[in-house]
Amino acid sequence: MRLRSFRIMTNRYVSTAAAVMLAFALWRFGFFGGVGTVQKPVQQLPDVTPRVTVSQALGGMFDSMSSGLSDMFSGMQLTINSGLAQLADPVVPRSNPTNNGGSPAHGE
Repeated sequence: MRLRSFRIMTNRYVSTAAAVMLAFALWRFGFFGGVGTVQKPVQQLPDVTPRVTVSQALGGMFDSMSSGLSDMFSGMQLTINSGLAQLADPVVPRSNPTNNGGSPAHGE
């Protein structure tokens, strides 16, 4: 029995497997100083995009909608006031005498 256990321990496959496991263990714990792994320094890029929260985005959207509607209604108010002023002014002729829509129809 002693001879058989001695042969198993001295078998070339067992010693090769033990050497490989020892090498992997030493490599895992950093004994080789990181051979084979190249670590680049991590560069911190500056944050160039401004961070916008949802509330800021919604606030900006409602502000732009409000200003757009305000501009539209002020333009409509100016148009309506100008039309009312033209209707109230009796001096403004209602038709242009030089452009009466053409000549009368003949042959009727």
